[in-house]
Amino acid sequence: MSTIIRPALLALATCALFVAMAGLFALRQSIWIDETTQLSGLALDFRTQLAWLAGSSDVNLGVPPDRMPPLSYWLGGLWTEVFGLTEGSMRWFGIVTVLV
Repeated sequence: MSTIIRPALLALATCALFVAMAGLFALRQSIWIDETTQLSGLALDFRTQLAWLAGSSDVNLGVPPDRMPPLSYWLGGLWTEVFGLTEGSMRWFGIVTVLV
């Protein structure tokens, strides 16, 4: 095997193993508080979401407030437009994000 193909195959095998193991774990884990917060925040419209993340919103979602940078919410919003706003979909978003 060439010196380029062998590392590429190893990298591909490692990625495949990661996806398989992460997928199995995602199917069996229970929902966590940070997931409920993310799912609730993603359900907000863009302007309300930004105010909520900045701590300047009166919206009470019944979950702990989040002060994360908005990029994860913006990328998550794009993901939910394609794959839906569900627990499983967001877990796969995390898996794909880590893989990328």
